[in-house]
Amino acid sequence: IRGKGLDYSLVAKDYNLIKWIGANSFRTSHYPYAEEIMDFADRQGIVVINECPSVDTVGFSSILLQKHKDSLSELIRRDKNRPSVIMWSIANEARTHLPAAGPYFKSIVEHVKSLDQSRPVTIVTARGSNEDKAAQYVDIIGFNRYNGWYTNPGRTNTIVNNLIDEVQNWHRNFNKPIIIMEYGADTMPGLHLLNSRKAECLVFPCLCPGYIYSLWECKERDISNPHTSGRRNTKWNSSRNTSERLTFLGKKDILLEK
Repeated sequence: IRGKGLDYSLVAKDYNLIKWIGANSFRTSHYPYAEEIMDFADRQGIVVINECPSVDTVGFSSILLQKHKDSLSELIRRDKNRPSVIMWSIANEARTHLPAAGPYFKSIVEHVKSLDQSRPVTIVTARGSNEDKAAQYVDIIGFNRYNGWYTNPGRTNTIVNNLIDEVQNWHRNFNKPIIIMEYGADTMPGLHLLNSRKAECLVFPCLCPGYIYSLWECKERDISNPHTSGRRNTKWNSSRNTSERLTFLGKKDILLEK
């Protein structure tokens, strides 16, 4: 049950924690997870964004391109029949602002589509919407942002407006669904002034625990966003009214649809 390479009791605890906070999804950042971990997702109905080992990718050479494609081929061949896998993630925080990133990731997306046309492809970028060269080729745009830490450190009052402005810019520029894959802030070890839930609400009052998690809370707090609506743990393409498209805000993501 408990091994150095695989600890089933720890894996079971992780999945129990996912359910305990009301989440229903995770991303395998930043590499494929063990098959045994994926088996748990299949059995327990947790959906997975499956990511290949491509972190801070730069250089964009033909040799790297082939290795990148090979890693995705192996991943898709292994996991394409898993019901838990809903999306392929082709990179995390690659240097997508560089001119060579455009043709590089265009080729990567085409390769993934040649292997599996049934699932959307995403990339997780750390660049801005006006400089990114890869987002145009994927189906769903993911980005990481640490407002109040990497930018404007300590200024938590800027987080909500910056976040909404940026998501709207991404949507305006590319007209594609958007997920915030990562966000957070720095901490001081040993400093415990507030319990975590209370601190979270003070910093970002419209966000609640969960990965795909929507927000009656935001509507109640009059967060100004014309796209905002939703319900808890709703699937991405569902809606209470089929004529409307929803924006989901959650602790780990924002998804815009048009």
